[in-house]
Amino acid sequence: MKDCLQVYFFISFVAQRAGSKKLDVKVVTREGFETVYTEDEISPLGRMLGTNYQDYALAGNNGEDALSPEELEKVLGREITPLADALKELI
Repeated sequence: MKDCLQVYFFISFVAQRAGSKKLDVKVVTREGFETVYTEDEISPLGRMLGTNYQDYALAGNNGEDALSPEELEKVLGREITPLADALKELI
């Protein structure tokens, strides 16, 4: 779980830099996560996909440590887009 939290805080840091907006990142339980989804009126399918991804991420050992940026670039056929640049396109 510690590694997962570090990733979320890193992504929020990059998103804040990309969007010039402060994000309020909080650690929540799975139940708390589902509550936020419900309060924000996310569709049942969206809630299911989101909570399933959270379960996957929190479980760890998903093979992410076995990959390298170079391998991903080979698969993509291009250089990896810096996270801040990708988030700027989404914000």
